[in-house]
Amino acid sequence: MRHALQRLASPLQASRYRRFGWALVLFSVLAIPLLWSYGGAAATRWMFVFDPSDVTTWAELVDYVANLRVPIPLVISLAEIAEFRLTGQLLITTRVAYPVAVYLSFALALWLASASAARLVAAWLLAVIFVWGMRIVHYANPQTYDVIFPALVLAYVVCLDLARRPTNAARSSGLLALTAGLSLSLAELTRPFFIFLMPFLLVAACLVLRPLGWRRVALFLMPVVLLSGSWHVFIAQAHGQLVWTNHSGFNLHRNWYLVELPILVEEVNGAPLAPGRWPHLNTPEHSENSRRIQAAIVTWILEHPAEAVDHALNRLGNFLSVPTGYYGWQPDHPGLRYYRWAVWAALAWIAVQPLVAISALLRRRWLAFIAAESQLIGIVLLTLLILALGESAEEARFIVSLLPMLAALPLFGLSSGSVVTGAPRISPPAATPPGPQSTA
Repeated sequence: MRHALQRLASPLQASRYRRFGWALVLFSVLAIPLLWSYGGAAATRWMFVFDPSDVTTWAELVDYVANLRVPIPLVISLAEIAEFRLTGQLLITTRVAYPVAVYLSFALALWLASASAARLVAAWLLAVIFVWGMRIVHYANPQTYDVIFPALVLAYVVCLDLARRPTNAARSSGLLALTAGLSLSLAELTRPFFIFLMPFLLVAACLVLRPLGWRRVALFLMPVVLLSGSWHVFIAQAHGQLVWTNHSGFNLHRNWYLVELPILVEEVNGAPLAPGRWPHLNTPEHSENSRRIQAAIVTWILEHPAEAVDHALNRLGNFLSVPTGYYGWQPDHPGLRYYRWAVWAALAWIAVQPLVAISALLRRRWLAFIAAESQLIGIVLLTLLILALGESAEEARFIVSLLPMLAALPLFGLSSGSVVTGAPRISPPAATPPGPQSTA
């Protein structure tokens, strides 16, 4: 069976590579000039509590990491601190990392879409429109983690997809499994809310890789355990935090503003750390207040379910209206109408996929639910829901993180190795009985 799949996949893969190559060249011609002079903001400067220049010694670095409570992505922040100490500037981690992450995320999206020529054409159009729109919409607050996050998610999906291809040798599939795990772990360390998706993704990925042997599963899990796992164990023991943020309660209240604030403790250590900085939020008092606000909101939702559902639907509708401005940045470029239309078209594609999932459920096609692109659809839907209900006022910025994933136009149930048009299908594992059922 394996050799038959390899012979069939070879010409199909060659055709896919050609399609993808031409699409990437044409995309590069338009996207690179758009991104050439575009840069992002340093993640370490979130809410202007800290600055990369604060860390000057190894002792200060250890203290910074050991006491970090605010939602600053640790790995990105460490890279910024290292660059600043070496060069005195943040050229690579902001001016270079931002456009490179945008370009790579859409390149990965085009690869996924290249399974079908028609789908690739649609994805290419979306990618070009989205890159153009991002330059305008994201201009006011271009956080680097907003664009690094989707690049890492798509890297995880693509690597997991490629690892399961029957044409890949054992060594390459092992490296792809390792890269998939590393990408997933780094994605989780880029956005705090992603921890809530991790259990489902870990189970699904292990089920996908299990037919290749436990070694592939172990290679996939290794970076997740060493990076995400160790960091969460540490912050749980040191700060009592499940999620690497002590600000989520305040974000939630910006969205659930109709809930009365509980009695808060005085943030006695909230004085700015340096002139020109904002209040110091990396304190136990801020963590306690965040927990109190979260508890008050959860209690209110449980006591007022009808009002909560109505409010949630209103906030979701506001997010899906695709705002293009926030705070004092309200761009009125006439071309933004096409940007919004493109986002709505991609969202409509995603909205149809649950219908395909229902069909797969009725036909008992269990493997369809753990396929790489099925996972991407789940990530998009859950991320959209969390962003829409978890904070307010910056919806236009939040949508940017979804754009590359939307541009991929993922198909539910499309398995690794499926490179032809038609109904999505799952290729059977080589030389193994049908895989285990998934509850993902």
